[in-house]
Amino acid sequence: MKSYLFKMLLVCLFIMAGISSSWAQQNPAPRTEEYCDVEILNHLWKGITIAIDYGQEPKVMPESLKGEDGKPMVFNSPIHALNFMSSLGWELVEVYMEKEGSRAYKHFLMKREVVK
Repeated sequence: MKSYLFKMLLVCLFIMAGISSSWAQQNPAPRTEEYCDVEILNHLWKGITIAIDYGQEPKVMPESLKGEDGKPMVFNSPIHALNFMSSLGWELVEVYMEKEGSRAYKHFLMKREVVK
């Protein structure tokens, strides 16, 4: 009798664990942060622009951040671009370099709190 009750208890525990696991996957915790990757694009003839990756569909060529006038925003330096992103509530997490052939691209990994 004890063996039967023990087996039934184990079966009930496995069922409950499966139900809670599937519920957790269907109902993820609300996001408290969001991340983006800022790529610094150096243009010898016109300063620095930035391309921001929020996780959207990738493009063949990164597209520069545009201002209200529809033209690419130009920054004096990578720090100028970093200060601009900071003014929008983004916080620097990490800086890394991406090498492609003989060129190297600087990236800022940034995060900010999600406003609910």
